[in-house]
Amino acid sequence: IHTAIDTSGQAPLDRVKELLSYTDLLLLDIKSIDPDTFEKVTAVKIDKTLALAQYASDQNISMWVRFVLVPETTDDPAEIEELAKYLSALQSIRRVEVLPFHKLGEYKWKQLNIPYTLYGHAVPSRQSFNGAVETFRRHGLTVEL
Repeated sequence: IHTAIDTSGQAPLDRVKELLSYTDLLLLDIKSIDPDTFEKVTAVKIDKTLALAQYASDQNISMWVRFVLVPETTDDPAEIEELAKYLSALQSIRRVEVLPFHKLGEYKWKQLNIPYTLYGHAVPSRQSFNGAVETFRRHGLTVEL
């Protein structure tokens, strides 16, 4: 049986190590490599996510990393470059999925009467999206669109 875990990586590592020993594939969301940007987007610190990524790499657990490109939030070329460098140093990264921000779920937040912090954000330009994809590829990472 092939097992996969889809996570943002916020569970304490010592609490998931046993589960990871049975895991074939880790789908890991990394919003940004910059600690301030990561915390702004997720409201949590980046440490647990990076610890999980490093542990999975050390244990040779295959990883797919998901990166959402949000204009004026996660689209800084220097931050994308740093994330690509970081990921390229991990041994078990099999692919990076670059996902362009979209507005398809905005109405749900409104219906639930929950503040939506990304309301009014534009979708990424083709140039910005292609630039992010090229940055990851330049670092030897396989990018899935």
